[in-house]
Amino acid sequence: MRFFYLLIALFFIGHFSTAQRLKWQRLQPTKFLEVGFTGNAYNGDLGRPYSQWGSGASISILFNKKEKLNGSLSLQFKTATGQDISFEPFPENEEGIFPNTYFQSNIIAASYQLRYHFIKTDYIHLYLGQGIGLFGFSSRDIFGESLQDRLLTRNFDESYTNTSFYLPTSLGCNFLMRNGYGIGFQGTIANLLTDYLDNISQLGNNNGNDNLISLKVACYIPLSFYEKKQRRRNN
Repeated sequence: MRFFYLLIALFFIGHFSTAQRLKWQRLQPTKFLEVGFTGNAYNGDLGRPYSQWGSGASISILFNKKEKLNGSLSLQFKTATGQDISFEPFPENEEGIFPNTYFQSNIIAASYQLRYHFIKTDYIHLYLGQGIGLFGFSSRDIFGESLQDRLLTRNFDESYTNTSFYLPTSLGCNFLMRNGYGIGFQGTIANLLTDYLDNISQLGNNNGNDNLISLKVACYIPLSFYEKKQRRRNN
């Protein structure tokens, strides 16, 4: 909640600090700093799909010079959790294997994404984004102990690394003020390329890789503007 209040404060400080000198012009930002926070829901072998939520934060650089296609660089910190106390593995599993029924994962991810703008005016940006990134996670049990090191929670031939690529797909909308500051909302499907976010793969009943969806609200802070606007402002 404190993080949310910080976003609102940054938004209004930026607005009032530049209001007077912007009466005669509409600035066109070419680059934004995006600061946001997210809710993240997990889909895998433990629990109903996208029914258990974690929190997160992100910081991004958004490029805005082109009319339709622009890139962005993003660093994200997230948590994901899942639990199914009734989970039972297939009966043909090796004797002595006891899969976890709960996990919580701390996640750090970095990605590059291209955004295609369906609508791009001075005040509204509506876009679809597709990216690629590197995803690192550390999944732990209810006592905070690493599940990756618990070999008896998986079949004997299962091992995995705690990093993976992912292919995030996003849909979002930004609302900008006259001075270039704004707020935005975005939904993202992570499209993970790992089935071990919950530490369970072969023993699970869910086909395919684990996945996450994220809902984000963010504050946009302009970092640079079109050169012709800068020259006019300096005269």
